[in-house]
Amino acid sequence: MQLFGIDLGTEAVDSYDVRVVEREGDEIEMLNDPTSLFLSEGYAARRHVGLGDRVAFATPGGIRRLHVRALLRPEGIATVFGGNLAVMDLPAAQRLLGKDRRVDQIDVILRPGTDAAAVRDRLSAVLPSSLGVGRPALRGERFERVVGSFQAMIDGLSLLGLLAGVFIVYNTSATAITQRARDLAILIALGAERRTIFALVIIESALVGLIASVIGIVGGRGLARLLLDLVAQSMGVIYQMRFSTESLALTSQQALWYTLLGTCGAVAAGLVPAYKASRLDPLDLMRPDFRERLAITSPNRLLVAVWLVLIALAAVAIYVENTTHSIAWGNIANAIWSLSAVVISIPLMSWTTQLLRHVLRVAQE
Repeated sequence: MQLFGIDLGTEAVDSYDVRVVEREGDEIEMLNDPTSLFLSEGYAARRHVGLGDRVAFATPGGIRRLHVRALLRPEGIATVFGGNLAVMDLPAAQRLLGKDRRVDQIDVILRPGTDAAAVRDRLSAVLPSSLGVGRPALRGERFERVVGSFQAMIDGLSLLGLLAGVFIVYNTSATAITQRARDLAILIALGAERRTIFALVIIESALVGLIASVIGIVGGRGLARLLLDLVAQSMGVIYQMRFSTESLALTSQQALWYTLLGTCGAVAAGLVPAYKASRLDPLDLMRPDFRERLAITSPNRLLVAVWLVLIALAAVAIYVENTTHSIAWGNIANAIWSLSAVVISIPLMSWTTQLLRHVLRVAQE
């Protein structure tokens, strides 16, 4: 709920296009009652609040019960913040919020034909530097920037989730190849072409990615419905702004794109295991150490080189982000940095394993 204080005894009511649907009592009675409150008609209907009811609100001074004196038509100011708006007389609102003789903003209404830029410059010249002068459109842009920043953060987390899914599919495919190596080798011995084995593993990875993407979209949409209001309230607390949520939109094009992205990621993760499966030698599987021979390994030097390249790319992305103040580049840098951490962990684990084997061998001797 956003509380808006207006000097109801002046022409400000007409300036903000406040239109009363129905009210209780006369104007003098409303102004004399410090608990008088105007609610938007839509908000009152959603909360099952009627004219004349006393509604409890949490204020800086504690829980206060306010008297609903009027309902506002969904026009003008009553349409902002999704209709989650209450209007009080300015002095009463100041006392209620503990802001006696203080205001959050002063709206200046210009006569037709007035140069807005000139008025802004004149006001900026006489006001202290701690106060800012801006057009209402700029406040709307600030709102859009806040929402865009939050969306960019969510996109960055989604990208990290996609990378995690790629490595999970990679590990699953590699493990499956090891477990079914004998079956695949028998197929090769019976005449199956190696490209057929390669295609089978790729198709399996694609199916895993497709099914997981569909489950993720359906489950994510349901979870978003449950958390939408909570996220909006959390953003309001963090950014000190009111975010109204009316609907949850997911177009068919977006769903198709996300499904395609998840499927392609799974296919990319299955390329190395598929290549390993297509190169199986039935004779090697007769050896007792065939599982170790099937282990998918990469040269440590190559991985270190890849890690250095990723670090350089992350540094470039960070530089571009600092130069352009682009959140997208920050997300790219974060994703590259996370990927570099995964890449360097492979040779680190290899070196650690070799060191521990050497220590255990010395200890046994």
